[in-house]
Amino acid sequence: MSGHSLLPKVVPPAVATFLSFCDEVINAKLPGARLGTALMNGKLVLLLGECYVAADEEQRVDDLKHEVGHFMLGHLPRCGDRNKYNFNLVCDASLSHQGINKILETDVTFAKLPCKNGGTVPPCPPEAAYELLDTPPPLLIVCGSLEHSSHDGTAASQAKMAVVGAMLLAKHPEFLEALGGHLGGTENGSGRPIPEIPPPPPWIRKVIEYLLKTTRSTDRRRSWRREHRALPDMLPGLSRGYTPVCRVLFDASGSIDQELAAQFFGALAGTPELRDSDVIVFDTTLSDIIPVKEIEKLAEAIAEKGGGTYIKKAGLEGRISGIPTVWLTDACSGDGFAPPHDAVEVWCVSGTAPHPHGVRVQVD
Repeated sequence: MSGHSLLPKVVPPAVATFLSFCDEVINAKLPGARLGTALMNGKLVLLLGECYVAADEEQRVDDLKHEVGHFMLGHLPRCGDRNKYNFNLVCDASLSHQGINKILETDVTFAKLPCKNGGTVPPCPPEAAYELLDTPPPLLIVCGSLEHSSHDGTAASQAKMAVVGAMLLAKHPEFLEALGGHLGGTENGSGRPIPEIPPPPPWIRKVIEYLLKTTRSTDRRRSWRREHRALPDMLPGLSRGYTPVCRVLFDASGSIDQELAAQFFGALAGTPELRDSDVIVFDTTLSDIIPVKEIEKLAEAIAEKGGGTYIKKAGLEGRISGIPTVWLTDACSGDGFAPPHDAVEVWCVSGTAPHPHGVRVQVD
């Protein structure tokens, strides 16, 4: 989305990518806020607040960079059932600490948040800061992004939110790299940012270990096995080694709830070692073959499913001779299971249903 009269004419690349995913921009005149978002039926709407409208061009760019930070770091889904205003406070403080934009006198910082243990909340991830936060003082100006954001809970909207965050991470690593250099210094005197971006789910590392037994050599690539020099807890480092190539069969049937589907999606989108693999999404029918790199297509395929579960059909039609298969499923099949394959099969299973053969990696 571009061309709105209240959007800056020149923005950083990451902001431009974010705006391209916005289906609509509305001057919602949110009271005392900068920006908000609404996700409805898979459409992302950017809501402009009073503070944003009253700001100059430079500050509007900073406000949009701040919003990009919320999406890249997954603050909206991480809020969960927490109080939106308080979680917005700690997320804003976190972004201020990381130098996502220039710090104004009115911005929320950790130094302004009272701690239940006395003093102020120390710099830490939002979930930890939320638990430490005492009653916040009045008149703190938050960006309003989380407080004034809404989500209809549909699979299409869930996929849209996941795609926007994943695409920003994939296309603009330089935006996160910049977090290492704070404009004006960090509150604790350190240039090291808070490790906000969670790595892929722990269980996916077990999958990689099994797959490394059937690998091929690659060029120098990003890998979580090697620390990133500037942001060791946030980004994969460069490594020359091996990349497992596999076929992923992604169960997106009705028994896979949104939280589990999002975890499966994150395991693929956030694991650099799987970049050369491909995916078939299935319920009672199979999607086209989708490269793991094409995360937008993958998210769309997940959103389109939600029917019954035919694991046998997926196995018979989706596996490739001589290539390892990774299953992402709850193993609750409506048509049984295909016989063992001629290559290793790794079953990433949520719940207690038994897997038929191969190696099991428990997701829960």
